[in-house]
Amino acid sequence: MSEPNKARSLPLALVLLFCFLLLVCVALVASPPAKTAANTSPDYQNIDSNEKRIALLRSFGWEVEESPREIVEVTIPREFDSVYETYNELQAPLGLDLYPFRGRTVRRYTYVVKNHTSRSTVLANLLFSADTFLGGDVCSAVPDGFVESLKKGGEDFSPLAETVAQVVD
Repeated sequence: MSEPNKARSLPLALVLLFCFLLLVCVALVASPPAKTAANTSPDYQNIDSNEKRIALLRSFGWEVEESPREIVEVTIPREFDSVYETYNELQAPLGLDLYPFRGRTVRRYTYVVKNHTSRSTVLANLLFSADTFLGGDVCSAVPDGFVESLKKGGEDFSPLAETVAQVVD
């Protein structure tokens, strides 16, 4: 290559390199950061006392009786049917997913809710593996009632109400 051609191609190469770097910078600034488990869901670990479970329910907007109405062991099935698929959807507003816990026996704490607008008895169910909160629901204790996300004002899954006993029993 002759000297004049080298001299002309060097600035062109620098301009192309500058444009490439500029595009990379714009792409990095314009794209949102990747979501990780650390920044998409709250820390639901170390909830190891009744007081902490009540505080958890309060964080969702619920006032409950001071003692659980019931504490039982339940097994999350290995295979989810449509009822469990829908129940698992209830966990999404909380950033939770029951799939990793399929086949495990967990503890369910049931509290009576005092500040729901329903005239019937309303229960809050919390599912735990040791001291880690896995999910739960707020539901009426009557047939043909309702099932809602624990997040107050969250999605209502009333069509699920008839089968909620299958999930939480």
